[in-house]
Amino acid sequence: MGTTLPSRPGEYHLGLQGQILRCPWHAWEFDLTTGRSLFDPTKCRVKTFDVAVETVQVETFRTEVVGQVVVIYA
Repeated sequence: MGTTLPSRPGEYHLGLQGQILRCPWHAWEFDLTTGRSLFDPTKCRVKTFDVAVETVQVETFRTEVVGQVVVIYA
């Protein structure tokens, strides 16, 4: 996901690709590197929340699809 840059009609060029988070309900965009909104925050009051990124180890298993059955090898 990114934000569109000026371009010719029918063309879409993205800037800040991979650095923008867009709300699926409101389509508001936020810069992941700063947490700041890309729209004017003085015109809209929203509640903010502290967030953190954590690394989580998960167990994975080899899988295979055989016909219409998913086989999981433990």
